[in-house]
Amino acid sequence: MESAELEELSIGEKALWKDWVGRYPDTLVLSIEGREHIEDNAYDNYFANDRTFRDMKISDERLPPKEPIYAFWLGGQAVAVAHQDFEGGKVLNSRRHLKKTGLENVDLGDKRIVLFRSPGAAIFESTRAYLVPKKQLQEVQTISNWLPRESGAEPEGFEALGGFDTFWYNWVSVNPETVLLD
Repeated sequence: MESAELEELSIGEKALWKDWVGRYPDTLVLSIEGREHIEDNAYDNYFANDRTFRDMKISDERLPPKEPIYAFWLGGQAVAVAHQDFEGGKVLNSRRHLKKTGLENVDLGDKRIVLFRSPGAAIFESTRAYLVPKKQLQEVQTISNWLPRESGAEPEGFEALGGFDTFWYNWVSVNPETVLLD
């Protein structure tokens, strides 16, 4: 199909199997020879040590190579935030904060960036990230009670921030000019 336009797909939600099957009990599973889990799962070993994929090296040492981050684009600039910096929820992008990080030319108008990860969330659980009108932030007591739940229903005015969870070395090796927010 030469010259065919490709449809951009949104990044899906990551979830534990028990949570997924609880929400979608009719899910079918593709298995190989009827096995549910491969005994020598390469991912188990990958998460158990500090080695990067194929021992990939990076020169940017602002974070450890396998530091979990949420990465996204903002005003044409690659941006990352370490999971540990917004566990339990955080509102980002006051004008002063953006200027301090080199994003002074980014104007989100009346919106703010809200990032949330549950305290103690597993590495593969999805970050919830939104652009939210500032006036709605003033009504919030705690971010965790305010953010949309598993139902997927987002409050009016919320806009999902198109980013994803990854490791620092994966993102910064392709985006060396990344602005690191804290």
